[in-house]
Amino acid sequence: MIIEGENLAKRQWNTGTQYNINIDLQTLNIFCRYILQDSRILRMEHLVNMRKLFKLVDRSTYENDPDKLKGLILF
Repeated sequence: MIIEGENLAKRQWNTGTQYNINIDLQTLNIFCRYILQDSRILRMEHLVNMRKLFKLVDRSTYENDPDKLKGLILF
C-alpha cells in the first residue's frame, strides 16, 4: 500500500464500529477537567485522541443515564 504525503493527513478513521464502553461519571469528569485545564502539557494530539475515543463509544449504552449522555455530547 502506498500512502501519498498529501493524503496522509486526510485519512479518516473507521468510525462505523461502535463499542459498548461504560465510562462512569467520575471518569467523564476527569476527562473534562483534563481537556479544560490550562497547561503546557496539553497538546492538540491529546485532544484529537480523546475525540477519537469518544467517537468509538456507543451512545445507546448511556440512554438511561442523562448525566453521562451530556458528558458524551461535548465530544
